[in-house]
Amino acid sequence: MNAPEAYLQLTPGLIAPDGEVTVSSTEEFLRVFMQRFLEFTTRVPTVLPRPD
Repeated sequence: MNAPEAYLQLTPGLIAPDGEVTVSSTEEFLRVFMQRFLEFTTRVPTVLPRPD
């Protein structure tokens, strides 16, 4: 994940007032992206140089 960012075109009704994503393909995209983002943020501290 070189650039941990995602772009969505927000359209009316894409996200319900309760936060539910109403388009299944967008929901799946966000679910996969967030899983990969979690993996990325978990891995970053393991490769950063530690202070001496």
